[in-house]
Amino acid sequence: MIFFFNCKEETKENNSEFIDLVNIWNNSHNDKDLVSLSNVYAENVFYYGTNQEKSEIVKDKKRLLEKYADFKQVVSDKNLEITNIENGKSISFTKNVTFDSKQKDYPSYLVVSKINGKWKIVTESDLVTDKNVAKSSKPTKIKESEKTESEHSEKDKLYGDFNGDGKKEYAWIVGPKMLNPDDYPDWEEEADMRADYCIGGCNSVVYFSDKSIVPLTIVQSYGGNLENLGDLNNDGSDNIGIWTNGSYYSGGSSTLVIYDTKNPWKPIVEPIYIRVVNHDLTDVEIVKKLSGNRLEIKESEFDENKGWLLKTKIVQLK
Repeated sequence: MIFFFNCKEETKENNSEFIDLVNIWNNSHNDKDLVSLSNVYAENVFYYGTNQEKSEIVKDKKRLLEKYADFKQVVSDKNLEITNIENGKSISFTKNVTFDSKQKDYPSYLVVSKINGKWKIVTESDLVTDKNVAKSSKPTKIKESEKTESEHSEKDKLYGDFNGDGKKEYAWIVGPKMLNPDDYPDWEEEADMRADYCIGGCNSVVYFSDKSIVPLTIVQSYGGNLENLGDLNNDGSDNIGIWTNGSYYSGGSSTLVIYDTKNPWKPIVEPIYIRVVNHDLTDVEIVKKLSGNRLEIKESEFDENKGWLLKTKIVQLK
């Protein structure tokens, strides 16, 4: 499949390597060339809503191509869009797929990052899958903020002394409520990016069983996990960390945001960016308390020659 673009020559030249990558990715499917297909992926990929190793993706593609002998995909030149995102490019397009004698269009996208000097696919999905994932993770009818203690399972609760009163309370996080795609039947046809919209904004809120603690609002977050980091800033209360879930463009990354509930409007340090798909975080202490009101922080940085590295820096707290 060869792409023809109705755009300026300068734009075509600037995007030529990304066009070539999508071309290889597309042709590899149609030619059933799993070796070439494997070469365009990073070692870890956020693949249709889950983190997968490249070897598992190749196995999945092999099953797909063996199951449907008539499988073919065509990428529309009219809808190919290449945009800059943090640490890479997002490539969006409409993919027309033929399988089992049926045809269907999918509003699809790839996210690519430069690893060891080469652009690799770090995310692959489509808006149809993303809508289904969002729908399956919708909250229950009971408002999370109004649940009683007995209605929270233990796995939802994070215990700690978050206000420094010497007593333990617990916290829990509530992700935003997504717009229901069933209410907007034209989205799939139009590949409308409103599938990523949330009711009232895409923000998460951390609530506390002790109602004297002001809930924490994390903007541009789709939920996440909580962690008790202890008293990092020596104010007598435990600091709470929120590992946020980003949008599907995050490409298998997360951000750790650390709050002091006595000053709930501002994190105690800049948010810590971690490429979770590129690092083995087993037994890795992302935040470590040092003397002199300092923190040792590990975070992801991209190296043109070595790819994603976990770097260490020292931060002086105010």
